Amino acid sequence: MACVSSPTNCFLPPSSPQWQHESLSYQEFTLVSLQEKRVAYENLIWLLIFSFVSLLVVFSGTFVSIRIATLTAAGSIKSLQSALKQSGTSLSHIQTEETDVSEVLALKHSYNDLISELDTTSQSLSKFEGIIHSLND
Repeated sequence: MACVSSPTNCFLPPSSPQWQHESLSYQEFTLVSLQEKRVAYENLIWLLIFSFVSLLVVFSGTFVSIRIATLTAAGSIKSLQSALKQSGTSLSHIQTEETDVSEVLALKHSYNDLISELDTTSQSLSKFEGIIHSLND
């Protein structure tokens, strides 16, 4: 229930413990909002219930996600172990092939070549900047 009028024409019920009122003044008008305290407390209870349920959903979703992740990781490890058992070897006996080593060496040489080219480009760029600065002087 709300009353908007000039300050002298608004009827307010007598102060009672079951009513709550708020008033707001704007220019020559006063807005008065009346509400039973019971309704205000009901709204507060609904807000608390909604907050509790929201937190419960968030925590439940988090725990379910963690459970799914751990089951997936455990399944991957079990499948790796079963694959190793079927092949008759263990992780300590897995041999690397010579082609793997040669690929790593090729990558290392390519990386070193790339670094040297970048260094040459950087030196050329600094010389070019030095020439431009000397022309400005």
